[in-house]
Amino acid sequence: MEAHLAILLLRMAPENALISLLNRYRSIRVYRKLIAITIALMPAIWTAPAEAQLGGRLSAEPYVAYGFYGALPETTASLEAGIAYGGRIAFRLVDQWAVFGNFQRSTPQVVGNLPGVQVEGGELEVDHWSGGIEFSYVPRGGASGMLPIQLEAGLGQARYEGGSADLAVNLGIASALQLSPNLAIRYGANDYVSNYRDGNGVEHQVFVRIGAELSL
Repeated sequence: MEAHLAILLLRMAPENALISLLNRYRSIRVYRKLIAITIALMPAIWTAPAEAQLGGRLSAEPYVAYGFYGALPETTASLEAGIAYGGRIAFRLVDQWAVFGNFQRSTPQVVGNLPGVQVEGGELEVDHWSGGIEFSYVPRGGASGMLPIQLEAGLGQARYEGGSADLAVNLGIASALQLSPNLAIRYGANDYVSNYRDGNGVEHQVFVRIGAELSL
């Protein structure tokens, strides 16, 4: 109908007015096409900031882990595998780099004799904490269906109730299933490497964990 109206106006108008009217008609059609394209791209425009917001994002993650301790160097004691509960806070500087801090506590069963430590009920309270940096292979919000591979390294302590507090290196690998821009299921494994009693032998305590990561 617009085309028929334009033809009718062109026949009735003088030549210089015809050119002006034709240009105006073309401009209106161009504007309408631009509006239609913009509306079509609105879903992509709306979701695009999700990736941009990842830089500088604060996240908190309560988690549960299962730890493998093994024998304690230069003792007759060993720690049975058991559950640990912890929390982690991270601040994402850019898409691929973040700083983090974490703390966890477990009460594994003690088998054998642990010199200088009084063990109540056969359980020993063991704490691990660390702070460090995280690198992500695939930034959150990357290609559809791709999960990030995150590597982390930090320094902290392995502390034994009534016993030693040893310098520990935390090496970890993790990934995350993003449920929404502000919620992810994070899972991975961490190896706390320490010198038991500051030099009595290297101790590896490995934890596999899963948690809910909330982002602000």
